[in-house]
Amino acid sequence: MTPHPNVESFRWFLEDWLPQRLGEVVNLLDYEVVEAGDGARTVRLTIGCNAHAETVEFPDLPAPSAEGVFTVAGRERVVALTADRADLEQARIRGVGEQLRDEIEPRLVALPDRADSNAEMAAAWLPVDRWINDFLLHSPTSQPIEDTNWLAHQTHLRRLYLPENDAAFHPSHLGRVCPIETPEGPNIGRVLYLALGAEVREGRIVIVDDAPQRRLGLGASFVPLLEHNDIIRQLMGCNMMRQWLPLGEREPALVRTGAEPNEAWCGRNLLTAFIFWRGMNHEDGIVLSESAAAKLASPERLDLGDKLSNRHGTKGTVGAVLPDEEMPHTPDGRAVELLFDMGRLHTRGNFGQIREAVLGNLAHAQGTPVICPPFQSPPSSALRAMLRAAGLPEDGQTQLTAGRDGAPLDQPSTVGYVYWGKTSHRAAEKLTAWPCSPLRLGEGPGVRQSAQRQGELESWALQTCGAHENLIENLHTRSLDRPSVDELPAKMAAGPVAQSPPPSALFEEAARLLRIGGIRAVFTGTSVEFGFAEPGPDDVPLATSVPHPWLPNRELTHVGLPAGDRSGYAHLLQANERARRSLSGDTPESIRRNACEDIATQVRTVLEGLDLNHELRLGNRVAFSARAVVTPGHDLQLGEIGLPEPMAWALFGPLVAREIGEEKAGARGPDAEAALQRAMANRVVLANRAPTLQPTNVTAFCPVLRDGPSIRLHPLCCRLFNADFDGDQMAVLLPVTEAAQDEAREKLSLEGHLRLDPGGVLACLMPVHSHLFGLAWAARNDARRPGLLARWPQGLPEAPRDLTADWLLDALRARLQTGGASALLETLQALLELGVELATRSGASLHPFVGESLHLPPAPDHHWPSSWYWYSEAVESAISCQVDPESPDLGPQLLLVQSGARGNLSHLRRLTGPCGLMGASPWGGPVVTSGLREGLTAEEYFDCVPRTRASLSAAHGDVMAWTGELRKQLWPKGDTVLARALRARDPGPVLAQAALNHESDPLTDPGVRLWMGMRPE
Repeated sequence: MTPHPNVESFRWFLEDWLPQRLGEVVNLLDYEVVEAGDGARTVRLTIGCNAHAETVEFPDLPAPSAEGVFTVAGRERVVALTADRADLEQARIRGVGEQLRDEIEPRLVALPDRADSNAEMAAAWLPVDRWINDFLLHSPTSQPIEDTNWLAHQTHLRRLYLPENDAAFHPSHLGRVCPIETPEGPNIGRVLYLALGAEVREGRIVIVDDAPQRRLGLGASFVPLLEHNDIIRQLMGCNMMRQWLPLGEREPALVRTGAEPNEAWCGRNLLTAFIFWRGMNHEDGIVLSESAAAKLASPERLDLGDKLSNRHGTKGTVGAVLPDEEMPHTPDGRAVELLFDMGRLHTRGNFGQIREAVLGNLAHAQGTPVICPPFQSPPSSALRAMLRAAGLPEDGQTQLTAGRDGAPLDQPSTVGYVYWGKTSHRAAEKLTAWPCSPLRLGEGPGVRQSAQRQGELESWALQTCGAHENLIENLHTRSLDRPSVDELPAKMAAGPVAQSPPPSALFEEAARLLRIGGIRAVFTGTSVEFGFAEPGPDDVPLATSVPHPWLPNRELTHVGLPAGDRSGYAHLLQANERARRSLSGDTPESIRRNACEDIATQVRTVLEGLDLNHELRLGNRVAFSARAVVTPGHDLQLGEIGLPEPMAWALFGPLVAREIGEEKAGARGPDAEAALQRAMANRVVLANRAPTLQPTNVTAFCPVLRDGPSIRLHPLCCRLFNADFDGDQMAVLLPVTEAAQDEAREKLSLEGHLRLDPGGVLACLMPVHSHLFGLAWAARNDARRPGLLARWPQGLPEAPRDLTADWLLDALRARLQTGGASALLETLQALLELGVELATRSGASLHPFVGESLHLPPAPDHHWPSSWYWYSEAVESAISCQVDPESPDLGPQLLLVQSGARGNLSHLRRLTGPCGLMGASPWGGPVVTSGLREGLTAEEYFDCVPRTRASLSAAHGDVMAWTGELRKQLWPKGDTVLARALRARDPGPVLAQAALNHESDPLTDPGVRLWMGMRPE
């Protein structure tokens, strides 16, 4: 094994750089590095101190193992490599030694030449051991080693950080770092991983093997059929493989690249069908058989809401576990083990899993694994021949039945063995709730963290809906910053509660912080008066007055530090005491001046660190709140939400105690369970998923109990929250006052949102994806159309044969106008149930040889971008004209596109080929002439990286920009003191000037009143 670059880097630091640099600040007579036990090192110095020699020893310094891992404070850590620029051909790579050098260099100061110098003084002056340990424990690049599985451990050792704001893919990256593996989110393109064919030598990344497979990182090299996958999805697949939990006995994949060591196997080969099933696998939900759930149970049982993924970037949470006999069955009697909806496959572009299913069948039938390295997958013609030779259906599809003894599905489906892993994202560990039982309040760690934060964006949503009572509850009555919030559960158990009187906890905390700077903010009941406070008995007098950081022309003589624990202000108090001593004695003027400047610096640091911006923003953690993973609520009625039992008890426990008493409520017997059901039936809860980018991100639902640790969300409500079931979490909040409950029903329910924005909310609620596909499928299918019309909801015109989303939306708008919101919701529920049944019966899937029946025009014989642009248009036209929507070959996908259920023709063209232009403009190159069905060449695949990386960065930037715009809408528009402060970047000077002018805020601005915990006038 080649030693990790940090091994040589640390050796250089400890044996070369450190003795040389120490020799410049002390009289170094000898320097020795001794290997201690457990791979640690002991550094022994001999230094000359006033004509005598002293020995200084730094024992047990952590040193890296051969793979670059340090053991610090009993835990394994790794120091990530860093580059000083994005151009990795020119970049200097800093290992642990170079990073330690940069950390310690400024601290090395010459030892004073004193007669009493000794070893103890030298060790205290130059605490090399403490410096090294502090770096290894606290540096951002020094991290606990990821040990979820073998791949996570090994990949972490290859991590590389680029400088800030260098997320773009640079040409020099190819061959040096993996073009696929990078995090999603703000660290896109900044955290990278060394390619297999690259090594760090003498501070540079050197390409030693430029073969296409060696340009990949370790995780990507373990993905067979990678060339059939879109890079974004492959990025997700690689990242999630590092999150797979080992499952006891290792089971290698039936389809593999050949590069995987035995230690890398964490998953299971599961017979997978890519079909829609009874609404349980909507929006990335996954349906498992009981047998499959047992295979994935080690070391802990599988729960609804646990997250699974495969190597191609498909991920989802378990939405249902069914008895084997209820799963679809193959003609030879095998029960399908895993069901994933086909409705999103054509837009995701991870076709590799479809080909893996076919090759998995081949490997299973022959009893030997299929070896398929990256960029070496068999073409369609060869794959068909392999299936034919093995006696398997040449088209790679299977006719399934609906259950063991059920009827055949309408179409053959793609079914085969795919390798799946259970990730570390377990639903039971994500379930959290503010422990609001009066008997158990405050027990255990993390009580505050169990309460959910409702921030500025949630406040914007509530304000947009006019839900002021609920906003006041969030900011005040249920605020965890309110001192008396611990009494709230007991008050609820005793009887109805009202809103807490103003001022809010936000104002009280802001007033406390302002008092540190000598500013008085007093709530009079109708206004807030500002002024400078007279020094109080607990104030700390400064040794000398200093300019007020917020008003340079005014002197500050006292600071109003809070009584009690003042450890957070230790630097200021120490500077003040030093200044007091220097000013009271016969101290040189330079020392006095420095002491006074130090006080001014510390006062400025304290006031700048008060974080007034946080207190002047609408948001805090709130009581009676909970959080969990969301899974498909296929059995819910529209307007309901399913709560796991522990969450329901946490939120409604005091109401149960109110009805039957605390003792019976605590026992949770039959009487308590019945009382819990009654309490839930009479109230609504608010569901919220961050980021809150639209008012419907806060919606009121009627809660119902469900088993398991996950929240069940109605399938039609996903788009209200921009949610799916791939691990998304949701907060649930209980309004505790009757006024907030009434307001939530009126303004935050589905009916309330429809009144506020009928067009936008209806567009979110209407059936899409596989639900709409089922309706459109039956509308044009002669055998299924009579059944569709027999159950078609009353109040809607008869469904046309070419049913589309636009037609259905117009019909639903008319239904809303004529029947109102309640009638519309009943219609939507009926459409959902009908669409689910019909989509399930269809058996529609994504064909393994998708688009082979097309007759396409001749492709250009050159790579001119303009020619390939027009050729792409011609291919899309051919797809639209030639494909029969009822044909298994591309038909389901074309119907999804034509009906408006999901995707567009460019997604289908990308499957069949060509992928098209990869440049930023419609006429720019490079050109990718292949499609995902046959797979991209290595060069084509790498040509896609720059555009993909840019689109990921842009998507993250767009979300951040939009949230900033929404926050601006929340700011008060008035010109009163608090209105100005609430929208100020730095509110301190605004409030200080108000104090200087003895201003008063009349509390007339609606936003200010809400922040104060008051209803708008």
